[in-house]
Amino acid sequence: MGKEQRKVLEYLLDSYERSKTFRGENQVSQSFAVSVGKLFPRYYDDAEYDEFCRINEAMEELRTEGLVTLEYRKKGVLKKIILNPERLDSCYELLGRMPRRLEQEEIAGIWDAVCRAECPDRKDGPDRQDAVMSAEDGSAAEQAESRPPEHVCCKSCGTGERALPYTVEELCQSAVKTCGRNAEADKKLLPLLRYIAAQRIRVEKNLNVEYYQHDLTEYRELLMAVKAVLRNQEEIFIRNFSTQHFHDSKRMEQLKHKAESLLYQYGEYQERDCVLEECGIVHTPTYVMMKGNGKIRIGRSGIGDRKRNAVGAAAYAGKTEHEKENAMPKEQEIDLSLMAGDIALSTESVKSLRDVAVMGKRVVTVENLTSFHEYPAGDDFVIYLGGFHNKVKREFLLYLYQRNPEKEYRHFGDIDAGGFYILEHLKKKTGIPFYSLYMDIETLQRYREDSKPLTRNDRKRLGQLKEELTERVQRGEATEDYEEVIAYMLQEDCKLEQEAVILNASGDPVTAGKTSH
Repeated sequence: MGKEQRKVLEYLLDSYERSKTFRGENQVSQSFAVSVGKLFPRYYDDAEYDEFCRINEAMEELRTEGLVTLEYRKKGVLKKIILNPERLDSCYELLGRMPRRLEQEEIAGIWDAVCRAECPDRKDGPDRQDAVMSAEDGSAAEQAESRPPEHVCCKSCGTGERALPYTVEELCQSAVKTCGRNAEADKKLLPLLRYIAAQRIRVEKNLNVEYYQHDLTEYRELLMAVKAVLRNQEEIFIRNFSTQHFHDSKRMEQLKHKAESLLYQYGEYQERDCVLEECGIVHTPTYVMMKGNGKIRIGRSGIGDRKRNAVGAAAYAGKTEHEKENAMPKEQEIDLSLMAGDIALSTESVKSLRDVAVMGKRVVTVENLTSFHEYPAGDDFVIYLGGFHNKVKREFLLYLYQRNPEKEYRHFGDIDAGGFYILEHLKKKTGIPFYSLYMDIETLQRYREDSKPLTRNDRKRLGQLKEELTERVQRGEATEDYEEVIAYMLQEDCKLEQEAVILNASGDPVTAGKTSH
C-alpha cells in the first residue's frame, strides 16, 4: 500500500470512528468522504502533473478493490473520495490497524490491570446500580445512593458503569481508601488514578485517549512507568530505574517526555521538566550545598539505610555483611562555621546524617547558585535550593527541621511569580513554616533600576497566585500575605532577579552599585 492510499484510508477511518454512526446515535445514513485537495494540496497545481497522475492511479486502485468510491469533476479530475462502509474490515486489515472498539477494550484492559495490581486481595462488591434498584424501601435506597460504590477500585477508574454522581477526585480518593494495602502509600498514585478516570470519561464520549498513539505495548509501558515513578522511594539514576522496570537501560528515557507530561497534567508539580527529579529519578546524583553557623554529624546510620540505596549498592557488591559494616564511614562532625566556603553533601552522605545543629537563629534557603555563593552566611545556616526542590533536598530539610524546630525559616529568591511559586511549593511539600526574605516592596524599590517589565505570563501567574492565597485565607489556612508586593509589581510593571540584590557583611541589602565589603 502506497503512502497516499494509507493517508486517505486513515483519514476516512478517523472520520468514521468520530461519527454518530460509530457510536450508534445516528438516525440517518451517513457517508464519510474527503476532498482530494484537503489531503493533497498540490493535486490541483497545473505544474504538478506527476502528482496528479500518481494520486489518480493510487485512488483507482482503492476503488478497484472496493474500498472507496470516487467522485470526479470534468477531464478526470478527482473531487471526492468516499469510504465504502461495507469494506471496513478490509480497510483495517490493510492498514494493520485495530478497530476502535477492540482498541478501546484493550486499553480498558490495561487500565484494569493497573488497578488490579493495587488491590490483589480485593473482592468485587455488588454493582452500585443493582444495590440501589434492589433496595426494599426508600431509606435503603437512599443509603445505597449516598454511599461510595463498594467496588471502587475499578469503578473509580471507570471500569464498567461509572458510579455517578461522584466526582473523579472523590472516586480516586475512595479507591485509595478501600483498595490499597497501604492507604498512605497508595495516595501517591492519585495522579495515575485521576488520569485513568478522566480517560474512561473520554472513551464514553468517543474522544481519543490522551498519551495513546495506537501502540498498546508502548501505552502499557507508559502507565507502568508512571506508576513506578510515583512509587519510587529512593533517589536512583534514570538508567538504573529503567533497567529495574524494563530490563532496558534506555527505555525510560524514551518514555520520559510522555511520563512527565502526564504527571504534570494530572499531578501537583510546578515544573514539567522537574517531575522525575522531584520523584527521585535523576541523571546525576543530587548534592545539598550548605554553609554558615551550624554543625553536621555523619555516621554509620542516619536518616536512611545506605545499604539499601540503589545508587550506592555497587560499592558493597561481593562483600559480606561484616565487610559492609566495616566499610561504612565512622561518625564524624563538621563545623561549618569554621569553613570559609560551603560544603556539598551527596545523596549517600545525606542518608548517613546523624545530626544537623543550627547554632544561629535562622535557616535560609537560596534559590539561585550565584546568590548562594555571594550570601554572607554570618549567623545564618544557608542552603542552596536550586529552584523547585527535589526529593533529596526535601528529606534533608525535613530532617533539619525535625532537629531544629525552634529556628526561624526563611527563603530568599527572585521577586517574580516563579520565585513566589517556589516558596509556596517549598512550604507545601515540606510543611515547614518558611517565610520570604528580601522579597518585598522595599527591595523592589531599592533596586528599581535593575528591575524588568512583566510579561503577559507573569501577570497571569501573579493573578493566579493572588487568587490562591485569597482562597486559603478564606479557608482559614495560615499563609504569608504577598498581596501588597504582588499589587505593587502589577501596578509598577516590575520584577527583580535575585542576583541584583547585594548584601553587606551583615546580610542586609545595600544600595545598588555598592559592594558588600
